[in-house]
Amino acid sequence: MRNPHGFSTRAIHTAYDPMNHEGALTPPLHLSSTFAFESADAGGELFAGERQGHIYSRISNPTNALLEERIASLEGAQAGLALASGMGAITATLWSELSPGDEIITDKTLYGCTFAFMRDGLTKWGVKVTYVDLTDIQALADAISAKTRAVYFETPANPNMRLVDIEAVAQIAHNVGAQVIVDNTYATPYL
Repeated sequence: MRNPHGFSTRAIHTAYDPMNHEGALTPPLHLSSTFAFESADAGGELFAGERQGHIYSRISNPTNALLEERIASLEGAQAGLALASGMGAITATLWSELSPGDEIITDKTLYGCTFAFMRDGLTKWGVKVTYVDLTDIQALADAISAKTRAVYFETPANPNMRLVDIEAVAQIAHNVGAQVIVDNTYATPYL
């Protein structure tokens, strides 16, 4: 369902009602590392995942939850996940999508730390990494296989700002059931 509010309204107001926070127009920062429970049983239910709530800030907290909801709204996504760094986001995504024996195709132009993770981390774990010039759609079509689980790229790419045609890549990747993962470091949801 399309959100009836405009981009600016969603950026400022999504998931926050000042009246639930003593009328404060600016969302408070929750700096606590731990949270109180109504009872030991309630705490047990939180730890077991049987009820929603905050346990420990490294897992979740209200400040991060608000950020995640707002970004998801701006991106038109079902949910969002805020992590401490771009590499944290990249590794969490790829570790959750790939298993030993899988293949990933990635663009030949990558941020240096991402390239090192692909070369050293994924391959050590048994994932085959294939580097392709994704501005050449035929090269992708030639490289992709039934074992390809993901196609990963940056657009605009770091550091040269090279652009990849997301729609063309997605069409080829989805034909074999592969996920398309785009590092959106430079672009904005406003586009």
